[in-house]
Amino acid sequence: MAMLLVMLVAASACGGDDGPAWERVVDIDGVPRSVVAAGGDLWVGVEADAREAVVRIDGDTGDEVSRTEVGSFDGPLVVVGDAVFAATYGYSRFGVDDDAVDLSTGGQLTIGDTPVIVGDRVFATTEVDGSRAVVELDPATLAQLAVVPIPAGPTDPEVIEVLWYGLTAVGDRLLVPVGFASGRGFVLFEPGAEELTWSTAQASEEPMASAVAIGDLVWVLDLRLGLHGLDVATGTPVATARLPAGDDAEGLIHEGQTSLAVGDDGTLWAVEQAAQMLVRLDPLTGAAIGTWHLDRVPGSIVLLDGTIWTNNTTDESLTGIDLSQLPDAGATDPRAG
Repeated sequence: MAMLLVMLVAASACGGDDGPAWERVVDIDGVPRSVVAAGGDLWVGVEADAREAVVRIDGDTGDEVSRTEVGSFDGPLVVVGDAVFAATYGYSRFGVDDDAVDLSTGGQLTIGDTPVIVGDRVFATTEVDGSRAVVELDPATLAQLAVVPIPAGPTDPEVIEVLWYGLTAVGDRLLVPVGFASGRGFVLFEPGAEELTWSTAQASEEPMASAVAIGDLVWVLDLRLGLHGLDVATGTPVATARLPAGDDAEGLIHEGQTSLAVGDDGTLWAVEQAAQMLVRLDPLTGAAIGTWHLDRVPGSIVLLDGTIWTNNTTDESLTGIDLSQLPDAGATDPRAG
């Protein structure tokens, strides 16, 4: 990966970027709508000249390895096992190891759903008989296998509906955003269990943008930059914070973008699109302990070999942020380094 960052200097120059050493820009033919990492490479869903394609970027050279045109995207790319799936009103499957391509696997979800992996099983939410439900998917095709019932709790409020925000894997359990009679909230349960692990009311009225589990907490980020820490064992709210908004006091997370990520070393990271900012967060309190301004508007973030990658949503490029070269996390000058 170090070799990749050195070789990306040329790509950065092509884009006219003279940013700091820790930030490198890779030009790509098409606007990148989503990005994931698999097999040591980056996989990008791009839109170019009204055509949409899945592009594989070599993890050693930064070169484009392959480009396959697909139908219109209706969701981000997702990695399941040894394959990358593109949601194209159905699913297209790309083999990571064997380069096999299947442009119609038979899987079909409603617009915007993103599958998650719990152990060796795959789950998502979709419309079933006119209402949203949790479903289990075939890992080989993402075709729907069965509806997963949400268990009841002995004293918990009744779940009225499953909300559209998407699922989060928390160990061997699923965090599901739901609606109670009293308002929005979350339930946590192990698929197939007869009873909920817990349920809790949502601390914010804003829709959920992203959620991750780290240590003893589940962090939920809402669309207005609010961070809400839930005790993973009980669901009790234990911390609240807010992403810094820079000069944009009304900062907003773009829907459909994964704006939180956990590093292999247990660090917690976020990107804030309106302020073009990378933020390192305290995983215990959610407080910002470092901020760095980015030259491009970030979308989702994904970690690959010590580098955070973002798909830049307003131009045809990706940004790689070498975490080993970031200046001191407490630096007050976001362009230092």
